[in-house]
Amino acid sequence: MIKQYSLELLKDRIDLVPQAIVSKSIFELADLHKFKPIKGHDDLDEFYGAAFLLLDGVNGVPFVLDGIWPFALMQYQGHPKNEATIYLPYELSRSRENILKVLKRILSEMDLSDSVAWQRGDDLKSSPPPTPPRAA
Repeated sequence: MIKQYSLELLKDRIDLVPQAIVSKSIFELADLHKFKPIKGHDDLDEFYGAAFLLLDGVNGVPFVLDGIWPFALMQYQGHPKNEATIYLPYELSRSRENILKVLKRILSEMDLSDSVAWQRGDDLKSSPPPTPPRAA
């Protein structure tokens, strides 16, 4: 189950890292899931965003904050208008397996599994192979 949370409190308590991009704007997501994005700014730029809690955790992944998994959806001013980024706690950054488990759960709960434009690790899979040197 997902519950909306205060984005200001989450950003004050936890360092967040971008882990996936979905092909829906923050406003499309807000309409679909009945939440209100807030306007804010940080050291990077202005953004619209919302924070959420996975209340019953993710099987096999240790909790980050008081028995829950927090995450944020954000869309920065300079980013494409039809994309939003999923931010997860920095603590997850040490385990790609845990990142993928939590992302899978978020994407499933928010019915976004078919909307993933990028997720952590894709950059490694989609890089073209190096071009071999030409013979002289």
